[in-house]
Amino acid sequence: LTNEHVISGVNSVEILHGEKKYQGSVVGWDANVDVAVIKVNQNGLPKVTLGNSSDGLLPLGSKIVVLGHPLGLTGVTLSEGKLTGRQPDNSIEYLQTNASTQPGSSGGPWVDGKGQVVGIHQKGIGLQTGTFFLEAGFNFAIPINEAKSILSKLKSGTKIGSTSYTPPPSNPSTTGTRTIAIQKSSSVAAQNVAVNVSNQPLGGFETNIEGESINITGMTLTVASYSDAVTGLLKNVTIVDQNGSVVAGPVDSHYTSETVQTLTFTDSITLPEGKMVYKVKGKVASAVENGTTFITTVTPSEWSTPIGVDSGETITITQSAFTLNTMTATKGDLTINISTTPVAQNIIAGAQGFTFANVQIDATKSGEDVRFSSLPLAMTFSNTSAEKITGCKLFNGNSALNTGSNIVNPSGISDVDINFTFDSTLIIPKGTVKTLALKCNISSSVSGNGIFSWGINSTSNPTVTGLASGSLVTEVVVPSAGPTMTVASASLIVSEDPSSPSYKTVVAGSTGNVVSVFKFHASNEAITLQRIGLKLTEGLASDIKSVSIWRGSHLVGTAIFTGSNTNATSTLNTPVTISKDSDIAITVKVDLADADTSQPGPEGTLVVVDVDTNGMNTQGVGQESGTTVNASGTTSSEGIRVF
Repeated sequence: LTNEHVISGVNSVEILHGEKKYQGSVVGWDANVDVAVIKVNQNGLPKVTLGNSSDGLLPLGSKIVVLGHPLGLTGVTLSEGKLTGRQPDNSIEYLQTNASTQPGSSGGPWVDGKGQVVGIHQKGIGLQTGTFFLEAGFNFAIPINEAKSILSKLKSGTKIGSTSYTPPPSNPSTTGTRTIAIQKSSSVAAQNVAVNVSNQPLGGFETNIEGESINITGMTLTVASYSDAVTGLLKNVTIVDQNGSVVAGPVDSHYTSETVQTLTFTDSITLPEGKMVYKVKGKVASAVENGTTFITTVTPSEWSTPIGVDSGETITITQSAFTLNTMTATKGDLTINISTTPVAQNIIAGAQGFTFANVQIDATKSGEDVRFSSLPLAMTFSNTSAEKITGCKLFNGNSALNTGSNIVNPSGISDVDINFTFDSTLIIPKGTVKTLALKCNISSSVSGNGIFSWGINSTSNPTVTGLASGSLVTEVVVPSAGPTMTVASASLIVSEDPSSPSYKTVVAGSTGNVVSVFKFHASNEAITLQRIGLKLTEGLASDIKSVSIWRGSHLVGTAIFTGSNTNATSTLNTPVTISKDSDIAITVKVDLADADTSQPGPEGTLVVVDVDTNGMNTQGVGQESGTTVNASGTTSSEGIRVF
């Protein structure tokens, strides 16, 4: 608020606050009353309280403090006096004080003994020298009640009377129209909430206010629950803004009807300009049954005495009732079961860190985070002994839960509970599922038909508690013996790949001729292929200059047949890994010798290259067991005819 004559004749407005400057814009004025409204788009600035300038509340002799910013001086001046009169002029009865002022104080506030603004300084009359009054005993102000009576119109853009104020193009004036939007906030989703735990989310709403902040003196929320409800289903309920500040409460709910609880807040709440998200938080009483739902209703139109913080005007909020997202009271809940992966399969003696089972810990239906420190599991075995399995750990991702003295080395009889004690408490957040991988080492001396499986028995009873409430949680255990793992030997089998070329003729001296494609199959464990033995089923070493071995487009090895040898071995310069129970294709290419009367390669010779699976010429290493696996199987390529 300021005088209309202060902004007359200027084309920009600047607001000073300490050492900071803010750009302002004039949104409305009344030249007849000499009042103007300037808007500053800045949150967090201090605000004054507009008082009451009526005769009954501001009698003659009342204390008056005048604040101003006189021309030629720095900072704000303050002078004290008394209300010495009321001087009517046309339709306005101006306030008069004996407090001294100086030119340039126009638009400054007159403050009463309560610190509330009761007038807007307009003019002073007295002896003057230069720019200063020698004696200024006649100072007048526009009564604040006069300004408040037209404030809402000026904020909405009303302009009465002529003024030479023209806003700068870079900062066009705004209308100052007040808008109020209140609705459910999507940031507080429907969810399970814990029982007997403080600060559980009960819903959220948001306000978006433009024009001025609004103060209310209370609000009532209703909460729909189940029938035959009693008072106090919700305790210590608060309203918390997006900054984490409690703006209302705590209060307990009260019985309204069989299906409705009421939350009555009597706090004074200031709803700021701009967007603000509020969360309703509280504690669900321990007597509440599991699965009870709570739906909170907000009715802004019934909020108590909304008043504009700047204008002091009573504001009508028209927003009708709306409901917040549904919350379900849920005690701690946990389900433990064995995953369907990995599936039953053959395993290799000597394998290290093999995953026998995945244990799923399901807290999706829990109302709070849960925790436990151990988990009993059971190993079933046959045709072998428990001691053939060692170093068992449960992994949460890449982190082992039991290390050191907590590592499990099974012994004794089959199918008994074996307790896995964790190094530290495992916490399962509500609404989530964790998968724990059970990994063990397999002895290299285990018999070839040994059978193992890890699962969970119905007798498994870990101690589970709610993280916040500390209450015991009765977990649900889904019994399962787990996937059956049978000890078997690894094998590397070679055969002709379906993509291997048919018989064809090629030109002597040509290079890069695909002579055969072989399929390598790894059974029971992944095998890293380290060398491949080749044999000339047809042809002579002199027919071939060199051999190259390819995995797709990548060269992985080379070989040369020398002298009268029909066998050659390629130690792969790039080892190739074949996944467990999977196939890969290896392509063999040859560079041919020239063929004529003066060259070693006879014209019309047939060249056939196969894989040598006799002995140790073709072999790999098991990735789990670390043992050497020699290849088996036969190949029968059709070969190429050289001319």
